[in-house]
Amino acid sequence: MKVNLSVTMLLGEEGMRVELNDKDAGVPVARFQLTADQTCQLFGRLSNIPVEADVYNLDKVGKQLEFKTLKFDLPEHTLSNRKEVAIKEALRVCPEGWVPDEYFGSQDSFVHDGRGKTIASTLIRKWAKK
Repeated sequence: MKVNLSVTMLLGEEGMRVELNDKDAGVPVARFQLTADQTCQLFGRLSNIPVEADVYNLDKVGKQLEFKTLKFDLPEHTLSNRKEVAIKEALRVCPEGWVPDEYFGSQDSFVHDGRGKTIASTLIRKWAKK
């Protein structure tokens, strides 16, 4: 399987931090830290340097990130609890296979329509096979 990756390397006094990201899925795949000695070995062209890596999102690797906006009527709420109510309702009404963003802090997260209702809006994402 070929995957469209990007790599980030941050060099510092303690060594180097490396992160691999799947560009199509828009997610990190692996992160690891090299010590200063390992970094010198790498730049000295030594191969097979052992490292421990954290790996993530393997179920999303090789898939395409899709996103769209989800708008829904907000159930009864108060100003102080509307974000919590919006998160619960977004999880309830989100189409199967999609994941809602739980951030409701932007200007257009909540709007009032002419019926006296509050409409909540958030992004939803899914990862589909290419």
